[in-house]
Amino acid sequence: MMWRLAAMTLIPGTLLFAAAPAQADEKGYLSYLDSRGFKYQNSPGLITPSGAVKAGELICQNLRRGRPARDRFDKKIADGIPKLMVDAAQNEMCPETLAAAPTPTPAAPPPGWA
Repeated sequence: MMWRLAAMTLIPGTLLFAAAPAQADEKGYLSYLDSRGFKYQNSPGLITPSGAVKAGELICQNLRRGRPARDRFDKKIADGIPKLMVDAAQNEMCPETLAAAPTPTPAAPPPGWA
């Protein structure tokens, strides 16, 4: 019985702490956009901060999967996503996507070429 009580008090607390970084990332993302003059009303489908956050989350999902940032968006919305929004998402919501890509190993010359 005691272990159930302990589990019931620990699990919600763990979830609360796990959710905090996501909110901080969203706030940082919106602050990044706002501080650089992003105009929500000028971007189709991204006319509210919550719409911009959803777009930022999708940008991060795309980048984490090795896809172009604007992939999986309606064409009209994709065409309206400025580089600023991609930069904001990468810097504030998914900074791990900023890591440099590994340098490809040069191919060995064919036999007889020296």
